[in-house]
Amino acid sequence: MKFDSIKSRLVLMTLICVIGMGVLVVSQHYFTQQLISLNQQRDDVVNQNHTTQLIIIS
Repeated sequence: MKFDSIKSRLVLMTLICVIGMGVLVVSQHYFTQQLISLNQQRDDVVNQNHTTQLIIIS
């Protein structure tokens, strides 16, 4: 397949778009998982601080 034809260029651009969308989906999933993990860690720290404050007040 020659890269001079319109069909081959269209196929190449389609493959590039599909690969790019795949990369976006994978990175979105990865960073969403990281955000969930960080949010859970933050909640744990906040809960630990509240527990420590309750013990100090008691």
